[in-house]
Amino acid sequence: MFTQKAYKEPQIMNTQLKAYIISVAKNNNWNNDFRDETLTLIQQSYNDEYSIFKFDETIIKDFLTLFIQKFEDYAKIYTVGNVNIIPKYDKVMVVLNELIGTTHAIKEIESVSNIAKDQAIEAAQDLQEKSDNTFKKFVPYIGLGVVAYFVLPKLLETYQEK
Repeated sequence: MFTQKAYKEPQIMNTQLKAYIISVAKNNNWNNDFRDETLTLIQQSYNDEYSIFKFDETIIKDFLTLFIQKFEDYAKIYTVGNVNIIPKYDKVMVVLNELIGTTHAIKEIESVSNIAKDQAIEAAQDLQEKSDNTFKKFVPYIGLGVVAYFVLPKLLETYQEK
């Protein structure tokens, strides 16, 4: 249900999280008031954590963390402390916590991937530099070989004629 883009773009995470809650609420006959308030909490959490001064991954992590806290508090108030009467409540909490973990994991994987990419670029640059240096060392010899190949036969012809 959550696409790769959701872990990189806060607005997409917001939209897909709402769609997830709507789906769970519909499939498990959640009370409409509870569902609507949960959707409101998602939007409030998103609005509270969105900032142009944060990285998108940070916004997503902070937004999800805040929403989980608000959702948990609201569920306790709504059920007077007995959250188990909300169908699939525990499963939803597991999914929400996994979203945060997945966001962190994706960031780590991309970081490792970027390091590997940088190392590959450095290795390619080193190889190119070494081959350029090798070529520069042999240019005089290649030049002498070309000269010898074309000029030496002419010199020998001229010398033999005399």
